[in-house]
Amino acid sequence: MKVCTSKTVNKDEIIEDFRNKKFRCLIATTILERGVTIEGIDVCVFYANHGVFDVASLIQMSGRVGRSFKYPTGDCLFLSNAKSSIVNECIHVCKEANHG
Repeated sequence: MKVCTSKTVNKDEIIEDFRNKKFRCLIATTILERGVTIEGIDVCVFYANHGVFDVASLIQMSGRVGRSFKYPTGDCLFLSNAKSSIVNECIHVCKEANHG
């Protein structure tokens, strides 16, 4: 397991090692929210109800799942310490987009 934030000096190396399956769990901030494709991953967002997240950012993070033909599906888990309309709306939008 490794940790990666915007302040991590060797973040590109860590992301590449994760992409190449050199370790199984990467804990990251929102730096991986956009523009990163890694096959066969699941996503867990801790404190998904935190004010730093909006519907769009949660959708972007959930969009890291199922990014290839080989691994077209996966799981995205939103962990919250309270009910959240933002999380609920994100789940609704994702369900609509994936299941019509």
